[in-house]
Amino acid sequence: SWTQRKTGRKVTHLIFEFSEKKAQKAKPKKENSKDKNTADLFHGLTEKQIELFSSKLAHDSEFGSRYAKVGEDMNAFSQRISRELQDIEKQRLYLPYLKKLGFKNSA
Repeated sequence: SWTQRKTGRKVTHLIFEFSEKKAQKAKPKKENSKDKNTADLFHGLTEKQIELFSSKLAHDSEFGSRYAKVGEDMNAFSQRISRELQDIEKQRLYLPYLKKLGFKNSA
């Protein structure tokens, strides 16, 4: 904070006062946050792999002709595949296409 000191009409001094701030405690990380590079134990694909392969699958003409819905645009199709790749059964269904696009199954 600061205050003015006047002599007559003129401001002759500015007085600045400083106070120390209290040290903030470090906030603990949330328990449910997870690393995008770590494979999920239940489905074996990391979130980054799901993002990558959902985009690749959406742009694959053979896969799109079989699994895309009529009138579905590319972004909506990619997002739907991304959600479906979180399900282990859908991963098994899409595995031949995933391998064709370069996925190497670590399990």
